[in-house]
Amino acid sequence: MKVHNYLSVIIIGLLFLLSNLSATAQNKQRMFKLEGFVYDSFMGTGIGNVKVYLFNSDSVLIDTVRTDAGNYGKGGTNKLDAKFWFNTKKGNASDFVILKFTHKDYETVCKRQYFKYVGWQKSFAIPNIYMKRKNSSLLAEHLLDEVVVNATKVKVVFKGDTIVYNADAFNVADGSMLDALIKQMPGVELDRQGQIFVQGRKIDNLLLNGKDFFKGNSKMMLENLPYYVVKDIKVYNKTTDKALVLNDVNAKKDFVMDVNLKKEYSTGYMANMEAGAGTKDSYLGRLFGMKFTDYSRFTIVGGTNNLNMRNYSSNGYWSDGDAIDGRTTSKLLSAELLTENKRRKNVLTTEAVHSKSLTGSNEYQETYQSNNTSTYSVNRNSFTDRNLRASVNNRFTLKSPLWFESVTSFIYEKNKNKGEELYCNSDSDSWQNGIDVLDSLFKAGVSVNDPSLHNARNRMNKRKAQVYNASQRFSLAKNLPTTDIVDFGAGVEYSRTESESYRSNLYYTFSPSFCQENVTESIESPKTIFGADANLSYKIKRLLPCADLSFYTKYHYNYNKDHELITDISTSVTDFYNSYNRNYNGHIYTAGIAYDYHLKEGKNELMINFDVPFILQNRHTGYARHTLDTCIVQTYSYVEPKFSIKKQKWPPEMASNPLYCLEFSSSLKYSLPDALQLINLPITSDRINILCGNPNLKPSSVWTSTLGYRTAKSVDYFNQRITYRKYQNRIVNSYSYNKSSGAYTHTPKNINGTWDISYQANGFKRVNFIHHFSIRWGFDVNYSEMSNYVVDGVSHQTNKISNNDLSLNLPLKFRTSFAKRILLVLESELNWRKSLSGNNYASYDEAWSFRVGGGFNAELFAKISCDTELYVIKRNGYVDNELNKPMYLWQMTLSRSIMKNKITLKLKGIDILRQFKSVAYITNEQGVRETHSVSLPGYVLFTASFKFNKNPKKK
Repeated sequence: MKVHNYLSVIIIGLLFLLSNLSATAQNKQRMFKLEGFVYDSFMGTGIGNVKVYLFNSDSVLIDTVRTDAGNYGKGGTNKLDAKFWFNTKKGNASDFVILKFTHKDYETVCKRQYFKYVGWQKSFAIPNIYMKRKNSSLLAEHLLDEVVVNATKVKVVFKGDTIVYNADAFNVADGSMLDALIKQMPGVELDRQGQIFVQGRKIDNLLLNGKDFFKGNSKMMLENLPYYVVKDIKVYNKTTDKALVLNDVNAKKDFVMDVNLKKEYSTGYMANMEAGAGTKDSYLGRLFGMKFTDYSRFTIVGGTNNLNMRNYSSNGYWSDGDAIDGRTTSKLLSAELLTENKRRKNVLTTEAVHSKSLTGSNEYQETYQSNNTSTYSVNRNSFTDRNLRASVNNRFTLKSPLWFESVTSFIYEKNKNKGEELYCNSDSDSWQNGIDVLDSLFKAGVSVNDPSLHNARNRMNKRKAQVYNASQRFSLAKNLPTTDIVDFGAGVEYSRTESESYRSNLYYTFSPSFCQENVTESIESPKTIFGADANLSYKIKRLLPCADLSFYTKYHYNYNKDHELITDISTSVTDFYNSYNRNYNGHIYTAGIAYDYHLKEGKNELMINFDVPFILQNRHTGYARHTLDTCIVQTYSYVEPKFSIKKQKWPPEMASNPLYCLEFSSSLKYSLPDALQLINLPITSDRINILCGNPNLKPSSVWTSTLGYRTAKSVDYFNQRITYRKYQNRIVNSYSYNKSSGAYTHTPKNINGTWDISYQANGFKRVNFIHHFSIRWGFDVNYSEMSNYVVDGVSHQTNKISNNDLSLNLPLKFRTSFAKRILLVLESELNWRKSLSGNNYASYDEAWSFRVGGGFNAELFAKISCDTELYVIKRNGYVDNELNKPMYLWQMTLSRSIMKNKITLKLKGIDILRQFKSVAYITNEQGVRETHSVSLPGYVLFTASFKFNKNPKKK
């Protein structure tokens, strides 16, 4: 980014701030809002109908209000809060006010609140008020003081700013988990990574009874919590715990999904176990247990399977390629202990995972050259990975009298990997018989007279490694009497890796004459990492109207030390040319200013954010290899400005999503070259892919701008977004090709003129005139302008090639339910990708696939539940004609509960017709690549699950 562009951005920001400062700063008669919450000091629940008196500093009564009890998503236990608020003149709170809280069942509370430094704030959050009961014998009566609502079959209810989904109204097969329930909720989308979207908006956190549950791993709850324990699922905007403690009313809220358990499962014990076996040596074992009290929760999850199920639910995404690529056997045991009260919270999580993965693929690559020709390579690989990982993580949070959080983590990993890779490269398109050529080369001899072949390789690799990691981080934040907020954080991390590898390479070179070379090597590559960082920010909340102004500074230090020692096993000679020693010291200094403007008047809301960080990086890299012994010093200074503006309009009643939202954002991000990318001494340990650095490499940057618009009404929504990225000095992997040896030399280079643009739209609509009928649709198109540099192997002239990419995705889903337990889903999806290389000799430049089918879920005779799906996939443009033929994918599950629903028997078939094939088609700066992965074989699995729950004895 040019210097004058930096100055323009900064000047505009300063003018914007000055325009706020020039507002009428002395208007003390403007209206001012005071708000807060009142809770029971023992139970933590909100207390309704508390009379609140507001006095000025002279003890003159200004106003009285009563608390309103309800679900405000502010952190009360059992999702009950009690809010009060006053609208008063700014002059009444010029010094301090006195608040008095009275209730017939509670002791009176008086609080003095100072407002000396309120400044331009239009509202102020009173710290939470806790009241003590006059007579503890009334506790039992309080526990019975609740509203009981008879269950209905209404699927969705809107309560204030909360969407409530009634779990009992959905048709879910016996033995299903929470993910099966969420997939059926209108306006909700669940992807295979466990991300949840409501009305097209991503859920930030998945809660259980208002509390975190294995935070950061939503799949743990989605695939292990049984659907039958769920009472309802609420979606709302939740103020974070930190913002509550700091009374930071303008802080960004989390968009959460809160899973609330039925009363009989909310306290006591709950467990479910499942075990099963089937064809193709398939098996499954799973355990889920939980103990609840009002202030603690202990959860244990464990299991084993060889069905690629990482979290042990049998409700996987069987029709998605990534879910059944290869075969993974895994064992897991994880536990979490949560204890919490109004002042502190502690979460201790432990986990041990052991897995063994068998993967493999056949891969075809067409690489474009500068003279409108291509080279072709075929690769067949198979890998076995064994991994053991154990971790302990503890997060302690202190909520009063200030915000303090400490996170301690210990991780141990042990990995053993081995694999084999067959590779050959040629001038002619040999994909149709490429696999046969590989087999003949390395098993039945070679044909040295084949003029199309350049080289081939048979690589076998074994590696074992151990990783030790420890980290400690803490943060401290305090709201001052001035209402400003000071926030400080610091952390350290240490990691040690011990790695040893064995590598065997058999090389064949065919031109100008046949040559064979066998290289066996042992590789020792230990690595040590140490990092430390600290940050400090000061947020001013009173200087500007409806705005926060923050000044912040950050520091990060990183130290890496590693070496790689390569030894030829047959001769015991060290490969000094490719062995190296490296140590790295990096310092990053950041100082910046951030401006947040938030104005909400009636139905309209406007938010503006402007952030300007000034960054200085200093790197010292010591590197020694062969004849090179140097210290590379890199010093970079740059600015990464970010700007966003959002305009929203809310309905008359409160809602979790606005009627419409228009937003725009723009940001600049830098990417700095690694020191090794600057070293032009080639690395030749791989005879086919040689790596060489570029001492003239410059930092790259990308400017990203996004314009989005969304509307929402009830559960219906429509979202659209356009994103444009412009790259400056983009770092690409340029290459030169030696036709005689078939070797590629890869060199990083800067290139300009590359960009990409995407348009995404999706929506959900319930059709009112058809009972329980809905449509979900999407549209996603992407275009990428990509370029690269290729060095001609004969003239050694550098040429620029273009290989642009255009892709399209069109999903469509129809869903309807009728009778009591019948659900019907019809679905289609089109995926299309084209390489726009302009190369007339390109063999393969387009591929598409179309999927259509549906599912049926119903309760049959004898209370047997049937859940089945059938899809037809048609592909075109793939080099293997078998892939272009129609493919039929069928899945079916039959389940039946017995013994008063305590035991569920399930029979499940995956890919019953055994036709699934996993493929991928990828376009990059060099050409196109097509990959066929080994897939999990179709199987039939029989399981039996047992559920148990016990409530505490009533006193």
